[in-house]
Amino acid sequence: MQFFKHYANMRNDVKINRLIRKYGLEGYGLYNLIVESIVESLSSDHPIPELEETAEDLAEQYRGDTARISEMMQFMLKQGLFEVDEITGRILCRKIYKFIDKSQTRSEEIRSMIESYKTSVCPGQIETVRDFADRSRVEVDKEVEKESRETAFNTFWTLYDKKRNKAKCITLWAKVSPDNYHTIFEHVKKYVAATPDSLYRKDPERYIKYQCWNDEIITGKGVDKNEFEWCHD
Repeated sequence: MQFFKHYANMRNDVKINRLIRKYGLEGYGLYNLIVESIVESLSSDHPIPELEETAEDLAEQYRGDTARISEMMQFMLKQGLFEVDEITGRILCRKIYKFIDKSQTRSEEIRSMIESYKTSVCPGQIETVRDFADRSRVEVDKEVEKESRETAFNTFWTLYDKKRNKAKCITLWAKVSPDNYHTIFEHVKKYVAATPDSLYRKDPERYIKYQCWNDEIITGKGVDKNEFEWCHD
């Protein structure tokens, strides 16, 4: 077996994208190396799509760090990119049969495995390249957006030195436009500095709900609490 189909946008798959974000090209390269090794080893005598090499073998062969390679392989397993054979303990990639056409091999054993895999998958689960591309792009965009939103909220929560109703604040934060993040952070820094006593500061829930980052900050020392009630009372 020398050839198998490879999606041109495989790097945009949600699981692959997570791998790249965590380990960069190093992780992406290792993933493809493992897949290639599995496909290359397929034969009539060895029709099971498993990786014969261990992390130690790969490290020695490609001058890598065993611990690092092992860590990345464990991450791939956790993401569901591969699975482990319960008997041999080797890494498996059964879905590789989806990317191999029976016309590409003369091995009746491998053809049988390909047919068995594809018939076990419901027709609706077999994706075209376009379906895969569209789904992957949408899923990646949603995940990146979610992580960006969570990171921004954590920044806000750290800066806003008055911790109340966090769950409600998270819900409200979901409606905040990312275009406002920078403005919010800068405003919060100034607002906190102007209200060293958090007693005179709005609850974070109200700050987010009424978009108080658009209001003017009243500065000064020794002012009455009411002078700070400038945001939608």
